[in-house]
Amino acid sequence: MKSLVSRGAPNNAPWRYVGGAEGVAMGAGVVRLRPATDRARRGRRGIVEFFFRLVAEFLRIVTAMKMIYKLALVLLVLLAVAGCMALYNMFFDVILEPKDVQTFKVQELRGTHPTRLQLSGLAFNSSMGVRKITTKRDGTAVVVLVHLSLAHRGASGNFAYELTIPDSVNEVRFGHSVTPVWKRGTPSSEVPSPPSTH
Repeated sequence: MKSLVSRGAPNNAPWRYVGGAEGVAMGAGVVRLRPATDRARRGRRGIVEFFFRLVAEFLRIVTAMKMIYKLALVLLVLLAVAGCMALYNMFFDVILEPKDVQTFKVQELRGTHPTRLQLSGLAFNSSMGVRKITTKRDGTAVVVLVHLSLAHRGASGNFAYELTIPDSVNEVRFGHSVTPVWKRGTPSSEVPSPPSTH
């Protein structure tokens, strides 16, 4: 990086660039040009200091508040958090239920051990897409949860999920309603879908 250095003794003399990261002394006056990283570091430090001052001012105001106002503030924060969680569950983590699946099929893949199933179908709600599919154990049953979120590019309401069934599991259930969709010893089936209400 180049530095600015005076031509002579007067500090108000014209300046010219010379090589060197920290500047080179020429005559009586030397001016050092700080690297850009120093300016960026000072800028970040200023932002951090402003944030801490803001937090300190907020804590000072809270400390000076009467108890009833503090309780009201805590209640407001809790309501805001609960509202955010409700909105998240409403738009970004909806659990698909059997009654909301079109052409819901459960097929047992032949010649596999342990048993493998394929669950497939199409969500009725066209504004939602499948985000992920998870399972959880419930005694001798496995519960399959299809998570939906607002539809976006690349997302689809179709799903086809293969599930390995351990010998200790006798039943597969679906959704928060834990509706049974498969039992050991029963043939593959097409789960009947109720008439669409959408």
